[in-house]
Amino acid sequence: MKKMILFLLVTFATFLSGCESGDTRSVDVDPPLVQKEEEDEIKDEVTTMTEVTSSDSIYSYLTSLTGDFDTYYVNDTVNTDDYSRIDAIYEAHKSETLEAVIIVATVEGRWGPINFVFSINTVSNKIIDFSVFDSSEKWGSFISLDSFQDQFNDTELEFYSLNLFELGIDGNADATTTIGSLYAGLTQIISMYDANFK
Repeated sequence: MKKMILFLLVTFATFLSGCESGDTRSVDVDPPLVQKEEEDEIKDEVTTMTEVTSSDSIYSYLTSLTGDFDTYYVNDTVNTDDYSRIDAIYEAHKSETLEAVIIVATVEGRWGPINFVFSINTVSNKIIDFSVFDSSEKWGSFISLDSFQDQFNDTELEFYSLNLFELGIDGNADATTTIGSLYAGLTQIISMYDANFK
């Protein structure tokens, strides 16, 4: 550190003496490494989140969730590239305190992509909502029915496991690709939640 400061002082003095003597040479000086590290630390400490507004397509879904939330943000801190099935993560806050995490995900079903939203209350660690909003499944089409989706609401996170949730009256036990894909997506969501929000 002392050598770095000494180097900078000598470089600066050399530069000044050149200016005083009318020398017009320029001196290229790399910024000190210490300064760069301090700037990086300051940048790391300042995190800004993008607020979701009424002009965003997800806004009406977020405001329909059960809970007394007053602000919604896009979560940019979790790298969704690490989770192949997760498309986006949102946060619901009450008085600037995180109260819920909302995950938009896509899994590959038998007949095409299954797009769904999974919301978790971060205070109680319970599922707030599970909603399939786009699916082309045939044998597994029951996943789009309220009778299937509503069973998740206000249940413990472990409820998503295959041995606990019901296929419902219209469920088809032969829809193994649909159920398997959904289970893989929910497993990844819970893993991401445990690693980043619990």
